[in-house]
Amino acid sequence: MENQDAEPAEIVLSLPEGAKVIGALYDTMHPDYLREDIIQVELSGEIFIDVGWYPHREPVGQFVVTVFQQDFDNMLEAEQYAKDVAGAKTLVESLAAKYADNW
Repeated sequence: MENQDAEPAEIVLSLPEGAKVIGALYDTMHPDYLREDIIQVELSGEIFIDVGWYPHREPVGQFVVTVFQQDFDNMLEAEQYAKDVAGAKTLVESLAAKYADNW
């Protein structure tokens, strides 16, 4: 049984050197951590990987992962989806590796 008072642990991401991270993924599916703005990773070349949960704080939602250059009007990939934290972590790491290799 999960301890409701315990703080969830931050998920450690394997990212390319120089990547800048705002926010964090946590090892929980508690609604307090399921927000539209969870984490954003900035890579060289003004490439960003953005992760949010939609719908906001709803357990029936999903992680939405987007990749764009400079702003959301310049998407580099179609949105990708994950139902759990492990899936979101895998998407972020694989996209970061893919776009780090291109710059």
